Amino acid sequence: MAEIATIATALSALGSIASAGLQVMQAQQQAGAMRNQAALLSIQARQQELSARSIEQRGEMEALNTREQLLRVLAAQNARYAAGGLVLDDGTPATVAEQTARDAERQLQVMATSTALDAASARIGAAGTQQRVRLLADQAGWTSTAGWLGAAATAGRGVADWWARQPGTVVPPPGGGQRG
Repeated sequence: MAEIATIATALSALGSIASAGLQVMQAQQQAGAMRNQAALLSIQARQQELSARSIEQRGEMEALNTREQLLRVLAAQNARYAAGGLVLDDGTPATVAEQTARDAERQLQVMATSTALDAASARIGAAGTQQRVRLLADQAGWTSTAGWLGAAATAGRGVADWWARQPGTVVPPPGGGQRG
């Protein structure tokens, strides 16, 4: 009979140790998944930053195209005025050219502002994603630590239960042995 109790106690202790090992494995698996997710988010943040650069480059190209178009319009206006025998330095031809240049400059400012806002939005997205990467990396570390601490607690309870079942061990009654 004493052998059965000893075997049962040993199996209970082994069960506690196995449970502790499983806790560590699960925590490590969760931490690994979080680290993988953080790595994927890091790639996403880099893509968002590249998108911001692409937006800026596209805006620069659009501005260059608009300036080139302005120069073509001004050249065409000048050619028409010259063909008509008008003096380009004074009066209506100069006023029309100035107005055309002001309109184009306003359009360029609107384009530059729009490009800056779009690029800033992409960079804000990248920054938010990088913050999630840092949070996940921290959470992965804490998950791993919690797994080890949980395993230690489970193993400690198993050892304490095993010790309490040993012959000659005095176990205090529930409530710490105090009587009301």
